[in-house]
Parts: sequence; C-alpha cells; structure tokens
Amino acid sequence: LQLRRVLLAQTALLLQVVTWEMRIAKPAALQTARSQEGSGIDGHQRAEMRRTVAEHLQEIVRELCMPAESHDVGYSRPPFLIGVAVRLLEACEGFGSASASDRYAVRAELQNMFGASSCKCLAPSDEGTLTMCLELHDPFVFRRLCGEGTKTPSAWGAQSSSADTDRGALLAASEQLCEANRLSCAAVLTKAVTRTFNLFMSAIFFHLAEGSRPSRAVTDPRGQCARAHLEALLPRLADEDVARNPQTRLEFLAGLAAILVQTMQRTE
Repeated sequence: LQLRRVLLAQTALLLQVVTWEMRIAKPAALQTARSQEGSGIDGHQRAEMRRTVAEHLQEIVRELCMPAESHDVGYSRPPFLIGVAVRLLEACEGFGSASASDRYAVRAELQNMFGASSCKCLAPSDEGTLTMCLELHDPFVFRRLCGEGTKTPSAWGAQSSSADTDRGALLAASEQLCEANRLSCAAVLTKAVTRTFNLFMSAIFFHLAEGSRPSRAVTDPRGQCARAHLEALLPRLADEDVARNPQTRLEFLAGLAAILVQTMQRTE
C-alpha cells in the first residue's frame, strides 16, 4: 500500500504538469494571426514553434484516442484511455473517504485526547493549490496526553483495573489513530488523482475536438472517437463497485462522461 500511494502521488503530479503544458499550447486551428505578434524573424520563429508543438500534440492525441492499427474508429477492444481510467480506480480501491470517527469507535475516555492531538497539514485543495485542509492526528502528542512517559497517570489510566489493561487500550487506540491518518491521506490522494486525470482527459479531448478538421467529403472521426469512448464508459456506471463507493467512482466517471459529451457537441 505504501508503494501504491507513492506511485499514485507521482501520477497525480505528472498528469497535472502534462495537463498545464497542453493548456498552454493551443491547437493549430485556434492559432490566429494575433499569435504572430511582432514583425521580423523572431515573431515568425515563435509562431512556427507554436505550430510545430501543436502538430506534435495532435499526433500524440490521435495515438492515445484512436486505434493503433489505423485512424478508423472501429474499436475491437475498449479504448486505451478508458482502460487507464478503470485501472486508476482499481489502484485507488481500499482508500476510503470516511473519517476516523465514522470508521472507528474510540473509548469515551480517549475521545478528548484523540481530538486534542489533531492538527492541520498542507494538502492539495480542490483548486489544486496547497492549503491547510488535511486533518491528521499526531501520535506522539496523543501518547503524551494519555500519560505515556510521564510520572503522573492520565485521567483515564487511573480508572483502568490494571497496568496491562491500561497499556493494551493505549496501543489499540494508537493503532486506530495511525489507521485514521492513513485513511485521511488516502482519501485526499484519491481525490487528487481522479481530479487531475479528469483535467488531463479534458485537455486531450479539447485538442482532439479543436485540432485539424477533415473536409466535408470525409467522415469526421473525432465525434466517432468520443462516442466510442462514451459507449465503453457507460457500462462502468452500472458496476457493483460504484454502489460500494459511489462518492469516488460516480464523481470520477460522471466527470469523464461530461467531457466526452462536450467533445461530441463540439465536433457536430
């Protein structure tokens, strides 16, 4: 699980960087004469560089969205990006979004100390910036509040029938606290990964929709490509996994479906 969390965190960062790179480089069809600001060699070189980057992105987008064998949108298996989305959800399985109080029942004597050990930490917000939005519990502060390492017994420790019972309850509560921290971090990580993948898909299909347009005599493959992705995605909304974890999966899959529908509308 620790390696999986690291890989998902790196994936979220990479997707965010690539998405912003794709947003900076406009598709060639949207580049107007205003992009050639300034006359002379420098202005023409910048415009040529932008066109080159846009054409390169178009090739990458086609390779990601369309079958490898040809540009015909006759998919013999689920589209590559939909398969990646499904695998991403599978990698996030087990990372619940419930809070510690929802998942664990802490002894009444420890409730106040459990809350007193909480602290705010930096984490990605919904806007992508780092804010103090992640609430964790400091295990060292918690154990000191419980009286460990001090000569004065804690209020709840004095009520215990024996030292063994006292120590056993403290160890169990410490394990619950660490598990609560893991769940909190995992929930934030899952939300960050799914959000950045949706942004990545939005950038991909924006370049697909606004890229080079075929002539009217040729069937436009862009709308067919978006429709094929949508048809492969819709059955996932009826999976049993969605019912088990609707908050994460439904938001993620519904966001992907909205991107594909918008792409189909742009290409009509």
